[in-house]
Amino acid sequence: MQRAAVLIGVSQTGGLPQLQAVQKGIRQMIDWASTQGIGGDRLVVLTDDGGRRVRAHEIVDAIEKLLAPRTLEQLIVYFSGHGIHNRGDYWLLSDAPVKGAEAVNVEGSIQTARYCGVDHVVLVSDACRTAPDGIQALGVTGTDIFPNDPVDGNERAVDAFFACARGKPALEVRDPVQSANAFSAVYTEILWECLEGKHADVIDRVQQAGVEVGLVRAWKLADELLKEVPPRLRQKLGRTPTVNQTPVARIGSRDGWLSQLAVAQLPSVVLRGPPTAPPESPVRTADAMLSTALTGNLDLSAAPSPGTGGAGVPADSGSTILRSTAGALATPFGPRHYETGCGFKLRGATVKAVHAPGASHEVLDSQGTLVRVSPQHGPATVLLELHDGCGVLLPAIPDFLAELTFDEGELSQVAYEPSDNGSRWGEYKARQREIRTLRAAIAAAAGLGVFRLKGDNALQLAQAMQFAKSIDPSMALYAAYAYHDLGRRDRIREMQSYLRGDLGVTLFDIALLAADDSLEEALRNDAVLPPVPMLSQGWSLLSAFKAPMHPKLRELERCLRPSLWTLFDPDGTQRLVKAIHNGAIKR
Repeated sequence: MQRAAVLIGVSQTGGLPQLQAVQKGIRQMIDWASTQGIGGDRLVVLTDDGGRRVRAHEIVDAIEKLLAPRTLEQLIVYFSGHGIHNRGDYWLLSDAPVKGAEAVNVEGSIQTARYCGVDHVVLVSDACRTAPDGIQALGVTGTDIFPNDPVDGNERAVDAFFACARGKPALEVRDPVQSANAFSAVYTEILWECLEGKHADVIDRVQQAGVEVGLVRAWKLADELLKEVPPRLRQKLGRTPTVNQTPVARIGSRDGWLSQLAVAQLPSVVLRGPPTAPPESPVRTADAMLSTALTGNLDLSAAPSPGTGGAGVPADSGSTILRSTAGALATPFGPRHYETGCGFKLRGATVKAVHAPGASHEVLDSQGTLVRVSPQHGPATVLLELHDGCGVLLPAIPDFLAELTFDEGELSQVAYEPSDNGSRWGEYKARQREIRTLRAAIAAAAGLGVFRLKGDNALQLAQAMQFAKSIDPSMALYAAYAYHDLGRRDRIREMQSYLRGDLGVTLFDIALLAADDSLEEALRNDAVLPPVPMLSQGWSLLSAFKAPMHPKLRELERCLRPSLWTLFDPDGTQRLVKAIHNGAIKR
């Protein structure tokens, strides 16, 4: 196999503390690469060792050069340094955050990597995924490091490994065995051990050309990191950490491997047959889906436990807080209909003003939690300006009431439910408990950064989310992003066609992920509602999908508040008010 690796280490960026274990991790990865025969021009090392700066264009140029011969079969990109999570993940390079583009847009890079022509791309991130601190960090937009120029149009496998869950730090600690000044990044340390063959559970023994070798499979590596990092961290600290670090991974390859080991390197393991996916329970009902989601598809140990400050969370504690959060989101509130059959209701925030170019509207209560809308010509875009100055841009859909739930300044859930005076209510009423429960579980898990689909039931759960699309369009959005992670664009396009025919609406996120000409055409005809992503993770994919947005709206990326659903800061809200008044948003 023709293989290559790009190793990136940035210990110092902006005003953040200098990281002590970055260079050690890079050396470990260089040593491993040499054992794999990855060297010479196929091994690119970019670090800030010696005071040099690591720039985004260097990474882009290095990957472009590796891809140019069109012979590469596997490319591994490893990063150790500071990271943030805002809309998506960003690796901070030497000149970030002062220069917003001097970072790696991880989500955008994953998307473009799927079309770079390499059969197996692996991204490994030993970096924090915490929220940005301050306005400057919020302005980081990053760079897609893979060329946005599909080689042949065929989508290929990408595996992404993250040292921690969303919102969590990746820790480096003093090594008690070595000197007081010796630090190690626990995630990279165990990653290196696994790649070197020091963990028997990650290895499959197979016959290649009559010779027995050991392969470190991607999905087995993900499971081993999840199992080994938390106890190693406790061991090194000599106590239960105040912040738990639980690795997560998104494995897109079926039987992809990262390391090939000679028999002499192998620990004693039982000879296994061909690789198989880890067993998963089938999903049959909405309640079973929820149970599966809470046990099989979620990194529950990454969820903070009540009263622990996030320390040492066992799986059942993660399940408890997840169920508690989901239960709160699933609790209905407010009226079940307005006379117009359309509108919004809010909890956790209040509306100061409403701006809607294609609909009349009225705030019904003195608190500003109930907004009745009368669309003039079908679905319409509505800007809800909140009392704290922030704003939410969402479609008002006839026969639906949209429930907005805010929690500590974040828009944690948007749910569209049929009005009980409309024709859709009967079908929804029969399944409302199941739909509410499933939707709330997914929203809670996504908000905690622990929602992932894997194995055999991944497609089934995504299909269940898709099935609810006609009685809750917000479920179609969750399903679209789930299908995106699974590489099932056919399902996304199927949903898009159905929603356009059933609701008369093209939702921006679904049109974006469908990756066809529908978004450009719909934007040109003012048929996309709203004209920006509804879920905040969509913003980090705009460049990768070459989204044809109005320039004034694209600038709004710098005006986003950390939130699961897109929430604009006061400056972004006023920009949207102007966009509505000057006709940039017409419907």
